[in-house]
Amino acid sequence: MKKKVLFLLESFAGGGVEKVFIDLINHMDIDKYDITVMSIWDYGVRKKDLRTDIKYKSIFPNIKGISRIFHPFVEKSSGRLLYQLGIREKYDIEIAFLEGRVTKIIGASTNKESRKLAWVHIDLSNGHWTAKTFRNNLQLEKECYQKFNDLVFVSNSAKVGFIELFGDDFKDQQLHVKYNPIIGEEIIKKGNESLNDIIKPSDKPLLVTSGRLVGQKGYERLLNVCHQLNQENFNYELWILGEGWGRPQLEELIQKYQLTNVKLLGFKENPYQYIKQGDLFVCSSVNEGFSLVIAEAMILGLPIISTNCAGPNELLDFGEYGLLVDNSEDGLYKGLKQLLTNKDLLSYYREKSEKRVPFFDADYCIYQIEKLLGE
Repeated sequence: MKKKVLFLLESFAGGGVEKVFIDLINHMDIDKYDITVMSIWDYGVRKKDLRTDIKYKSIFPNIKGISRIFHPFVEKSSGRLLYQLGIREKYDIEIAFLEGRVTKIIGASTNKESRKLAWVHIDLSNGHWTAKTFRNNLQLEKECYQKFNDLVFVSNSAKVGFIELFGDDFKDQQLHVKYNPIIGEEIIKKGNESLNDIIKPSDKPLLVTSGRLVGQKGYERLLNVCHQLNQENFNYELWILGEGWGRPQLEELIQKYQLTNVKLLGFKENPYQYIKQGDLFVCSSVNEGFSLVIAEAMILGLPIISTNCAGPNELLDFGEYGLLVDNSEDGLYKGLKQLLTNKDLLSYYREKSEKRVPFFDADYCIYQIEKLLGE
């Protein structure tokens, strides 16, 4: 008999976690499992990409304004109440595919027979965004994680950061590192599609970056760096792909500094055709766990510059396959200046990206995850 598996996530928003989940679930061997996917909120641009041969449910219906009304309730309520409200069936495996609210719910499962897994996508020691969900009580959050049978980290750095924050006394659990699957063939195919809404500059290097417009991604300090480079008459253009609550602040900085060479392109259904145009991919993040988009940019053949944070440092093998700079505004400034003045160095890191591609083997990553779930 197939194992009944529940995946719980927050929504199908346009972030990296949701993209990873869609790629994973759409390429798993569905014949091995009886899978149900459940979200807290029934919305998001990725929802339409979910395969149609699995069951889907949500805790809250897709009614306009409902997430705004009930968000404080979800944040403050006990995980037990939310679990009883949303999860009525019994499952053999219950998976919290994100930190925070999702983990709180599965951690409060009343199903004593189920095996419980929690996915950790970020270095929580350097960006403890889940603290509020657990009333800023570190012990309460730790006790929640201790209720899981397995903790799955998307990078060694995320695992190390977790232990640094919560301690190493998770003796009854198994801690695993499972890299995110990346479907390289699909990325290359989409990257080769032509652009119709914007023209790549022909007389200057094009820098590209992609991610949610939130503080974690470090875009404000990237724009400060652009201001410094413009004052020194560097000739380049920057495209920023993505949406988020930080857009007004970024627009204000662009206007303040008169950054006419910086374009906020918003969310794109196919970001790869834009990334493919770039001469350099920039990761300015303050904190990451894996950085899916860096791997995708490398598959598309772009050289990489990234701040030194969890995930990117591991993907780049701590500077072997991309320029890793200090996790600061000054580090970004010095690194970009170095690459914009040295075409040979840019070519060197482009070749390094090409050599790194075999590291992102989707079939192997999915096999390892299926092996963890068992048959």
